[in-house]
Amino acid sequence: MTGQIPGPDTYAVTTEPRRDYLRVVMSGVRSTVEASIEAWREIGRQVQAHGARRVLVVSKLSGPLPTPAQQLQILHALIGAGFEGVRTAFVLDDVVNVVALEFGEIIARELGQESRVFGSESVAELWLRHGEASSDYDR
Repeated sequence: MTGQIPGPDTYAVTTEPRRDYLRVVMSGVRSTVEASIEAWREIGRQVQAHGARRVLVVSKLSGPLPTPAQQLQILHALIGAGFEGVRTAFVLDDVVNVVALEFGEIIARELGQESRVFGSESVAELWLRHGEASSDYDR
């Protein structure tokens, strides 16, 4: 399924149910925090619609990554948006950019989300399906 996020900041969100997780591809141009929030809310709606407990989000977006302050704003806006209890792996095409989103990964964990950022879809899938739970790190 493909959904368009309308407006000048157009994102396409394509979902593909897999055997034990939901694969989502985001494409388009990164531009505003509001557009990012709406794209992630659409992913949350798809996660809920499919009853997914695991989601692999592959970013095919172009444009500058959100700053740490913008990442914080996006993550706070997504509280209650369908990601509660859902293991989320976020994949960037460019391994170098993974470091730029590590702040968001830390904030997401502090907000109770089980999520990680990866530069490889195969590594992300491995963690998604077989990796340790966040609670395992607390022991």
